[in-house]
Amino acid sequence: MNWSDLKRSRLFQAFLIYVFIFFLIAYAVHIAEAGAGNQNFSSIFRTLWWAIVTATTVGYGDAVPVTATGKALSSLLMVVSLLFMSAVTATVASKFVEEKILEERGLKKFKDSGHIIICGWNEFGLTLLKSIIRESLGEKPVFYLINELNQEDIDAIRYEVQGTVVKFIKGNFVSEGVIHRANPSKASRIIILADTTHDGSYNKADERTILASLNFKGIAPDVPIVAELLSPENEIFLRRAKIDEIIIRGELDNSLLGIASISPGAAKLIKDILNPDTLNFIWELTPPHHLIGKRISDVKKWLEDEKKGILIGIVRVQDTLKLEEIFGDSSSVIDEFIREQFEEAEIFFGGKRSYDVELNPPDERILNEKERLVVINSRKPVEEEVSV
Repeated sequence: MNWSDLKRSRLFQAFLIYVFIFFLIAYAVHIAEAGAGNQNFSSIFRTLWWAIVTATTVGYGDAVPVTATGKALSSLLMVVSLLFMSAVTATVASKFVEEKILEERGLKKFKDSGHIIICGWNEFGLTLLKSIIRESLGEKPVFYLINELNQEDIDAIRYEVQGTVVKFIKGNFVSEGVIHRANPSKASRIIILADTTHDGSYNKADERTILASLNFKGIAPDVPIVAELLSPENEIFLRRAKIDEIIIRGELDNSLLGIASISPGAAKLIKDILNPDTLNFIWELTPPHHLIGKRISDVKKWLEDEKKGILIGIVRVQDTLKLEEIFGDSSSVIDEFIREQFEEAEIFFGGKRSYDVELNPPDERILNEKERLVVINSRKPVEEEVSV
């Protein structure tokens, strides 16, 4: 609440009235009692002390009015103070109750930071939550779920992930008004699921994913967005929106079926690694400085000895060139024409990072800067242990 809202609040106005009455009564008692020769009220400061003790119902008894006027004003001060304190208690309690009701109904506007926003819901949503929790060992992720589930379904989700903070925002996650209630610009990441709860079908799931992605990208352009699609034909729309990661539902199913038909054990291994209930996970970590420029064989030995992990790949992080870096401040007709051609050819220069993955790198390969290690390990490596 800002200062202007505070000044307009009824509680603040009541407080100002109470303060005015408090000082007015204290001054009137001082005049009445000092005039009667009561030394306990000989100065305004002594009278204010008496007024504070009386208003808070402490009643030390070190100062007592002796005049009828003083006693009447003392009674009035006690009654007014009790009424004001009761009003404050009732107002604060009702505010807490109101906030709790709004939160339970998914209507509250949150102001957290570092949270994970998950838009929409489907039959794999709970598995997603458990996977993120599993990969956040040592940390406590805070989830904001934006969907139109009923309260019973939300309670069931919270029961399945007890100990994890799950906040609910009820509404259409395509709506900007609903999106703003999740404070997306302060989120750590945004995940948009192919929502099948809106109309109970898959018909408009991709359409809603695309619209939500565009809205989130406009509101929180620097927050990583992962979006799920049902149809690969719609991927181009998210590519144009420069969504960070796009997952097509079922795109790996046929590959896994092929592996299972040839090597059943390998398929079981892949499923176990991706299963949130298993004990070995895939992690990505920054190598320590002393490994930069070393052979991959040395990196593997360090991982096995120090981290009890197995190296399965290398991720190269590359910064995409921006159009502004190519053209500078120039804005000639030719430059604008080239920009349009890039856009029509679906060549984007958004300045965001890209990631290249190399699986099972050869032992003689050299580890370079801006490369990260992908390992299988039973625990999440602590970045502080391995960072420069």
